[in-house]
Amino acid sequence: MKNSGISFISEILKDIQQIHLEKNENEKEKEKEKEKVEQKSSFQKSIEKLDKAIEDYNKTTSNRLKKLKTKYKRETKNIEKSKEKWIRKLTKLIKIEDPKSFKTFFERMNLKFERLQERLDNNVIVMMERLTCNEKKRKKADKNSQQILENWFRSHINTQNGPYLTKEQKVKLAKQCKMTEEQIATWFGNRRRKFKDLVIEGKEKKPIWLN
Repeated sequence: MKNSGISFISEILKDIQQIHLEKNENEKEKEKEKEKVEQKSSFQKSIEKLDKAIEDYNKTTSNRLKKLKTKYKRETKNIEKSKEKWIRKLTKLIKIEDPKSFKTFFERMNLKFERLQERLDNNVIVMMERLTCNEKKRKKADKNSQQILENWFRSHINTQNGPYLTKEQKVKLAKQCKMTEEQIATWFGNRRRKFKDLVIEGKEKKPIWLN
């Protein structure tokens, strides 16, 4: 009878121990589930924050681009107005004794306004590239393209208009070099600045278009 009682107590203790083990297992499972939920929640919050940041960035960039566009239009109009005003004044002041020489002078001054416009265009291109944070990876000119552009630049140094591209020439070179028109404009803008520095240093002869 005594042994029977001990055996019964022993079984009860085993059952209690088993219940405790199961309880601990359940608690561990619950903890794991809770951690998963928390991780998911944290991840979701991070995603939401990222989405919000992207949305804010897009709005900011869009607003900046709109402002840049408005400023560009305004500056272009100002250049055009200045040009027209200057032409009217010049026509009144100058007595056209030699029409041919007046035409040459007029063409030179007209070219200066075109260069001013091109400088404005190039500045806008640079600002656009900065604002868009290089969303599209820009392809750099390879050696062959560099040589094509350099040859074109050199062949136009001693011309009256100098190494300034027309729209058609820009399109043609862009296709030939497999570059964008913006890249072509930027390349020539940088190249002209470098050339002017070399002229100042006496390493290059001063051409007509720099007078």
